[in-house]
Amino acid sequence: MRPALSASLRWGALSTVIVLIALWPTACSDSSGGSGPTLDPATAEAEREAFTVMATQAIGPTYAAFDTQVTSFVSALNDYADDSSNDTERANAQAQWRDVMSAWQKAEVFQLGPTAEQDMDRPKQKGLRDEIYSWPTTSPCNIDKATLDQEYLEDDFIETSLVNVRGLDALEYLLYQEDDAHACQSDSNFDSSAWSALDVQAVRQRRADYAKVLIKDIEQHSANLRIDWTTSGSDGFGSQLSSAGSGSEVYNSTQDALNDLFVALFYIELETKDMKLAEPAGLRSTCLSDSCPEKLEFQWSDFNREAIIANLEALEALLHGNNVVTEQKEGIYAILAGRGAESTAQALDTAVKEALSNANGIDKPLRELLSGDSNDIARVRELHDKVKAITDLLKSEFVTALNLSIPSEGAGDND
Repeated sequence: MRPALSASLRWGALSTVIVLIALWPTACSDSSGGSGPTLDPATAEAEREAFTVMATQAIGPTYAAFDTQVTSFVSALNDYADDSSNDTERANAQAQWRDVMSAWQKAEVFQLGPTAEQDMDRPKQKGLRDEIYSWPTTSPCNIDKATLDQEYLEDDFIETSLVNVRGLDALEYLLYQEDDAHACQSDSNFDSSAWSALDVQAVRQRRADYAKVLIKDIEQHSANLRIDWTTSGSDGFGSQLSSAGSGSEVYNSTQDALNDLFVALFYIELETKDMKLAEPAGLRSTCLSDSCPEKLEFQWSDFNREAIIANLEALEALLHGNNVVTEQKEGIYAILAGRGAESTAQALDTAVKEALSNANGIDKPLRELLSGDSNDIARVRELHDKVKAITDLLKSEFVTALNLSIPSEGAGDND
């Protein structure tokens, strides 16, 4: 059973409670038979072309890049486990983790189909996201327990363990925890005496062996994700998205596909803006100080700025339909323009570019800034405001132009 705080469980809940304006009495069936505004055949076909571009030039290549990076990471971790006392091997493994995480942080914004929360009524939603990266459901103490007891050596460890001791988030802890200290409190049923009996190198070796087990599991999920997305015909989710309203088994209309895409895009609102920036920067009630660096996404690697940049780059890729060419205007941009809202597309494009420029201009780790003086903290809050400019557009002009409704969890967010 998955932990109750699983991030993608929240996404599953969002998709079930979303209330579509298209279901109001004024709505009618579009030309492809789904619910939503009436679209002429040419517009519906143009929207399918936009989804095809997003599926094949933005999302698919991101999964392919991730899969390639994972393969390199497997080799690096094998080398590290074979020589765990070698600081060069450890540094190489850490660098490979950063490359893999950079690719995955783009995929975080693409939680559709195979990466969306499992749903018995929607069999193509397979919940692969949590299997690969389950933040914020991560438990350093339970990772240390598994390390101490060498649970990772058991044949059924992957099948029987919770996601909070697996995935890329667990690998961050295993690779970046600098000393042999454990993360468990005195009342956590942890055998601290047995842990203390291990010397520094023994802890490091166990963590390296544990990491080697985890990356093999991630490698399998990565391969499955790539296959699930790119396979031609009805078995590939990319094809399901591309054929929305015209033979798709998942989407009766392009409007239905837009609904799912909007829920995925809300990652920028709920995770990137709120959890990764607002909470650590002291802008939410969950932080009672000027700043709370302990609430940052990456506590050991301080990959926080890079992750936010990757999130924004993913949004830009969906907007233009390409993860390399950022002026293509063939993804969401084209759908907005086709519905008479090119000004909204332009405004969103400008907001994304300004946020990216701001993030790229930060020359210190976010943890260092949030632990600094008021000017340093203000720098992080400035980035938050730039991201908020994006999400404000998503919750207003974007919603109106595409006949959507805001997921209930984000409807009352005024920060």
